[in-house]
Order: sequence, then structure tokens, then C-alpha cells
Amino acid sequence: MKYNVISSTLSKLSSSSPSYMVEVRDYSMSNIEIEFEKLFEDTISTYQKTSRYSYLYLVTHDAKVKDSVKLLRHLFVLYSDHVDIYSQDTESISSMLSSMTDVENNSESIYISIITDFIIAYSPSLYLEEQYMATLESSFIKKNHPNLHSQISTMRKRISTIKRLCDSISRAIGSYSLSVSEANSDTIQDTVTMTDSLVENALYLRDFSVTVRESYQQQVDIGLNSTMKYMATVNTIFLPLMLLAGWYGMNVPMPEVKFIYSYPIIILFAITLTLTLIITFRRKKWF
Repeated sequence: MKYNVISSTLSKLSSSSPSYMVEVRDYSMSNIEIEFEKLFEDTISTYQKTSRYSYLYLVTHDAKVKDSVKLLRHLFVLYSDHVDIYSQDTESISSMLSSMTDVENNSESIYISIITDFIIAYSPSLYLEEQYMATLESSFIKKNHPNLHSQISTMRKRISTIKRLCDSISRAIGSYSLSVSEANSDTIQDTVTMTDSLVENALYLRDFSVTVRESYQQQVDIGLNSTMKYMATVNTIFLPLMLLAGWYGMNVPMPEVKFIYSYPIIILFAITLTLTLIITFRRKKWF
């Protein structure tokens, strides 16, 4: 089996048996067949079989891009004597093909092996998303992450898109599994199981994103409660002083005003009351 990579490097990855050829093509190089051009405008993974060939069109995301969802499109076309792969990520596909071993010498087996290895290679991207969310959660707990609200909103939209991509991949490979020969049925069922696992992981990521959002909201609520408690404490301290000021600010004759020590006594009372409240609130750790 021979792997030829048609890309900017035009590098030959490996060669063993020349009976079957796998070509990896970057579809942006204007070498894609006319009937596949409109297919690459779609964002839903699909499977289609014709009299001349069958193909799996899979849409994934680029885990390296965190601020937005960058879609990567891959087309795996199975002919009777060879396999064509059109991809926006020829580097990863080429690396995957170079590590392929122990593949039976027929086009369907090669095709299924490529699809299986592709799903295996895509799976770690979901774990990267989980690590990113865990880091984000840790950041806002430590209060050292800027623009948390926008970051969480972007993350939830991203996870929603990833969930949709995994669902369509699972449906497309499930449809393909129905047309596989009996000799390769066990292998394709393993691939179907892996795509089901992708969907489960995507569901877990969605639930995790909800948890992160709720944790963030709890942190916001705790901060708001702390602020309100601090303001209530300050108001409680100054409320008796405001009462005294209002009381003695009235323009009416008061008998205690004639007493020579009334003013120092009121000042001493206000200071004592204020210090007592401050000490009490400090012991209760209200501020």
C-alpha cells in the first residue's frame, strides 16, 4: 500500500504494497472534483453511496483555536481501487496515515482503517476542551481571569457547536456501517462505538459547561452578598450617629443642653457606641 500526500510539501510518507493508493489533497488547491465542490459548503457530516464511489464527509473543529469555532472539513472517498481524502488539515491526516499498520490489502479495509484512525485522532480534541473549561473554572475561582462572562458565553456556544458536529459524525458513520461488507462488519462496529463515545463526551462537555456557568454565577452572587453585607454593616455603625445628629439638630429647646457636661458625654457615648459596634462586627467577621 502506498501513501502519497499531495500538498505544499509533496512528501511521500511510506510505501509497502503498490496495489492501493491513498491520496490526501487539500481541497483549497483547486484539485477537488466538481461534484464535491458544493459539499464543502455544508457543515453537517454525511454519507453517500453512488454506483461509482461512496464517500464520508466529516466536519470537525480545530481544538487549537479557542476564541471561536474553526470548522475543518474532510472528505473520504472510496473507489473500487483507491481512496481519495480531501481535507483542510492535511498535516494531521498525513501524520495519521504514516502511523497506519496491519491493514488488509483491499480498499474497503483501508478505508475503514482510515476512518477509525481519524475518529481516534479526533477524540483527544474533546479532552482538550474539558481541560480548557477546567482551567477557566479554576481561574474565576481564583479571580484572576479577565472578561469571564464573555469567555463563558463563548465557551458554551463552542460546546454547543461541538455537540452538533459529533452528532452528525455519529449519524454519518452509522449510515455507512449499514453498507459495509460482512468481512469488515466487526471493525466498523468498533468505529460506530467510538463515535457514540464522541457524542457521550460532547454531552458531558455540555453538562460541564452548564456547571461552569452555574459556578461562575455562584461566585458572582457570593461577591454581591459580601458587598451587601459590608454596606449593611457600615450603615448599622453610622445609623445611631445619624439618629443623634438628627435629634440634636432639631430647633427646639432641650433641657440637657443647659448641662455643662452634656456635649462631652454625647461625644463619648457616640465614640463608645461606634467602637463597640466595630469590635462586635469584626469578631463576627462581617467585614
